[in-house]
Amino acid sequence: MLITLLAMLALVWITRALMLRYGSKRGFANVIAAVVAVAFAAGFACNGLYWPRYAVSAPAPAAAPAAPTVAVSAPMKEATPKPVERTAAQLQALRPLGKPISYSVIESLGGTGPNSDQFAAGSAVAVHGWAGDPNTKSAAAGLLIIVDGRRPVDASAGYGGERPDVSAAFHSAAMLRSNVSLQVPTAGLARGLHHLELAAILRDGIHYRVVTAPPKAFTVK
Repeated sequence: MLITLLAMLALVWITRALMLRYGSKRGFANVIAAVVAVAFAAGFACNGLYWPRYAVSAPAPAAAPAAPTVAVSAPMKEATPKPVERTAAQLQALRPLGKPISYSVIESLGGTGPNSDQFAAGSAVAVHGWAGDPNTKSAAAGLLIIVDGRRPVDASAGYGGERPDVSAAFHSAAMLRSNVSLQVPTAGLARGLHHLELAAILRDGIHYRVVTAPPKAFTVK
């Protein structure tokens, strides 16, 4: 502010001096100097009035980036536990439920012949495949083996291994422990054609259901 006042006084003095220098009368020089002073003051006032319009404001701080959204997929159902063998009393109490249904695949019997379904008398039938519980769409609570429609025999010891391929095919971890790998002795079987079925022990613990339909044929020579 002080510098501006001094500049105005200097401008008035120079204007008056120049006017007097070049022959102007004192009164006229004073009037011109006053006009210059008023013009200077008016210009300074207007400049101060309109200056805020052109002031550059600091840019607003950028908003913090939003935290990325992480998609959470629904967890798969946990795999069923590996089954345990039943006692003789528990096996005796099991009852069939429902009609036979195809909910297993016997992939091989491990014998000889064109279809690996021929066995020497006294040898064992090596059953490989998978089976599940059609009622719960999961691995069964246990497995039974039925030969020629006789009383089921507990085969849970050879059941319950992991089958990631079966689990992936059903899109369910509940079918993971559905592997079948067991030995069925042919001792006591007559030579000729026989039939084998797998049966799933249901979750209620008192029923089973045949899951090999139709039965798997094999021959004892």
